[in-house]
Amino acid sequence: MGQTRNVIVYRLLTEESIDETMMDILGHKTDIFNLYARDSDVADAYERRTTTSEVSESQAKNKVFEVEKKRLEEKESIPVEA
Repeated sequence: MGQTRNVIVYRLLTEESIDETMMDILGHKTDIFNLYARDSDVADAYERRTTTSEVSESQAKNKVFEVEKKRLEEKESIPVEA
């Protein structure tokens, strides 16, 4: 993550091992996500948008930082019960 250059990824998998099970589970989860993403309100809103506005990388980073900061502040304000 965060790499700005092209990266080659090699996945070394073996037959009749946990690798096959993990890939089956990953494929199933990918299918579920794709089904959700296609049918979600977010996907519909994306398709209905009238203008194309691109967000710069720095704007995206700032937005992510703001959201995470707010989440952590809210988490810290919740009293922990012993």
